[in-house]
Amino acid sequence: MSTRALNAHDSALERSVFVMRDSSFDPEHITRTKREIGQRCSLDFSRAVHVMNDELLGEVLQLNPHITQLNLSRCDNITDAGTNWLRSSQDLKYLNLYGCYELTNISRVVCITSLTHLCLSAMNDVSSSALRRLSELTRLRQLHLSDNCGIDDEVLKSISQLEVLTHLNLSLSHERISNDGLSRVGRMPMLTHLNLYCCHNITAEIFSQFGQGLQVLILQNDCERMKNLYSHLHNIGTLEVLGGLRTPEFDDGSASDDEEMPIFTEHEWNDLKDRGVKIEHEYVDFPMTM
Repeated sequence: MSTRALNAHDSALERSVFVMRDSSFDPEHITRTKREIGQRCSLDFSRAVHVMNDELLGEVLQLNPHITQLNLSRCDNITDAGTNWLRSSQDLKYLNLYGCYELTNISRVVCITSLTHLCLSAMNDVSSSALRRLSELTRLRQLHLSDNCGIDDEVLKSISQLEVLTHLNLSLSHERISNDGLSRVGRMPMLTHLNLYCCHNITAEIFSQFGQGLQVLILQNDCERMKNLYSHLHNIGTLEVLGGLRTPEFDDGSASDDEEMPIFTEHEWNDLKDRGVKIEHEYVDFPMTM
């Protein structure tokens, strides 16, 4: 193979994602696996949750300190000690820690100032004070905090300072956030995607404080909390998708509670359609993608 062909091969290898599976990490393949890890910019260990631990994470990051994407989703053997190895990963842009239940200290994470995409969803023991430090990650464009027990209004006020953030997932926050914290989020200049599914203290009035820019808004169908939602959406002329809401099209008169009855009247629904707003009846989400 020519030098040019080798260089092209190496470049393609660096751009591709290395996916490690539990079944593929065995002594017979360890040398080849380590060589590939050292060459790739993107590493995905979400299918190796049984073998990935603090020690292996440390070895991986020493082999490749210049990775740009790291997926540790559901790797619940990773503890706070393992995140110490992240200190050397100052080129990291994408970090997925979904379901890493053993993590309580994210101080090493907020030191990675290169991060643009971060998922801290489904984490039980990260404190509100720790999450407030996320405002230090000024390059963040996508932030996922779904089902994170540390989320509250003070965290929202802090992360509302992230001026280039476009995607924010706060779903499954239940009663932990309210209109007070969300009013700051509504003024974020670059925000286009917002997930508020299962945020039970949010009411429709808050959306009157949102300006232009929001394109995707995901809510939970609740006629009591979302009463008069239509009248509070007029400021958001850029809206393209409303997720998780029922419409008159699906109303057969048998609805028994607020979560089954349509949010909009037929007139309101038709007007939204004329404005180009797509209403998704089932729950939808926006994944964290580079």
